[in-house]
Amino acid sequence: MFATVMPLLPPLVAAGVSPVGGVLALALASVLVDINPLGITGGLILGAAEPSVRPRLFRRLLTYGLISIVVAPLLAWLAFAWW
Repeated sequence: MFATVMPLLPPLVAAGVSPVGGVLALALASVLVDINPLGITGGLILGAAEPSVRPRLFRRLLTYGLISIVVAPLLAWLAFAWW
């Protein structure tokens, strides 16, 4: 996922975003997106789980993904706004 979002970096840097901050933001976003059950990593996690726990694990991973959409950008901004 990270390699596919890297072309977004040059326009961000041209707009005044710090290169290091841009890379950190794109890396964080790609990791958070990939853990939800609809991403590759989440699908592998679900596929490796016991069949009896898959529905519960799916709901938990989906909840994590939805919460991370709201919380992660705020935390990333607080952590890296100074960069």
